[in-house]
Amino acid sequence: MILALATAPLSAQPALEDIIISMPNFTFTSTPNFIAEELGLWAKYGLRVKIIQIAGVGATNAVIAGSADFVQAGGSTLTRAASRGQRLLAIANTAERNVVAITMRKEVAEAAGFDAKAPIEKRAQALRGKTFGVGAINANPHAYLLAVAARGGVKPDELRVTALEGNAMWAAFQSKQIDGMSNSPPWPLKPVVDGLSVVIASGPNGDPPNAINFAYNVVLAKPETCQKRKAVCAGVVLSAITVRHMTRSLSRVLSKATASAGANSRPLNAVTRNSPAVQPACARREIAWMARHRPL
Repeated sequence: MILALATAPLSAQPALEDIIISMPNFTFTSTPNFIAEELGLWAKYGLRVKIIQIAGVGATNAVIAGSADFVQAGGSTLTRAASRGQRLLAIANTAERNVVAITMRKEVAEAAGFDAKAPIEKRAQALRGKTFGVGAINANPHAYLLAVAARGGVKPDELRVTALEGNAMWAAFQSKQIDGMSNSPPWPLKPVVDGLSVVIASGPNGDPPNAINFAYNVVLAKPETCQKRKAVCAGVVLSAITVRHMTRSLSRVLSKATASAGANSRPLNAVTRNSPAVQPACARREIAWMARHRPL
């Protein structure tokens, strides 16, 4: 009897569904993924997730080609794909403003007569003739730079732009190869926190005013993915909603949070561990913003 019990199989646990999420770059828009992984939310909702980085629109093309199941991309990517007959399904939106900031080296901005209190049309004029790092060419950070520049009458050929991954962007800033950055936080925010840069324009702060609301970080899949794997799509959405509720609570304690071990610091550590150059102070500021402006 005892032998029979010992050799009897334990009740089978539901198998986890393997999925691949592609990301155009790793910035604070990746925060829900980092927190979901840190706190075991993927497994809670029946998922085993692999996250891959493919620069720019290549991340969405991976979903269209079938090499990834989901992508987190801008709303403009969804409409651009539709205009080309490549139908995608938006199952969640995790940011309701354009999560991009344009920052510039302080001394360069001062030499250009920058005034932080001026209207965006005046602030944007400081961009003329400067060199900027962007997350990817023709992706949202690049488009945001061009849109803000246009407010100040600055033409695209009056800007020098190079595509850089986050860590490379920070290195290029330190070596003075670029004057500023147009990207999602934390990268453009880090030199501001360090006292090295000023903010020319900030999507989260409402620049430009006619860009609110803005579907910035949309979770996309092929329609057939959610038709055939409804539980998987539901799990992805439920994870995003759970993280949303967590960040609301987390933002209330971040002023006291540190990078030390502890229950309240685990989501914060999840972010800073994936972006080693970023201080907890920078992460706290962005998670607090995220809690205010995520629509889920």
